[in-house]
Amino acid sequence: MSITVTRVTMFEAQIQKLRTDPPTRAEVLRAGMGLARLASYGAPRETGAGAESFTAVLSTQDPAVADVGWGAEYPYMLFQEVGWQAGATRVPPKRFLERAYQQYAVF
Repeated sequence: MSITVTRVTMFEAQIQKLRTDPPTRAEVLRAGMGLARLASYGAPRETGAGAESFTAVLSTQDPAVADVGWGAEYPYMLFQEVGWQAGATRVPPKRFLERAYQQYAVF
């Protein structure tokens, strides 16, 4: 009987250095823009302005994260994504950003 052993050594300093590496950050932003583009395609388009406002920016909180979403001047997009109800009026959630993430993410 033979046993195969694999050893993984984590080098925390190198991993942290990668988080701030310009080519790594550029790749994170590129991936974020791909997700923004896919979300824009699936977003509701009454006028198209909210859907066209999707973008990605590098996070100010974490250098290895891209924040993806719609422009701040289109806050109503949140209600389109998660839905809402006021009295008898109900708008079902469209989940376009969630669906885009599920299509774009590779697990």
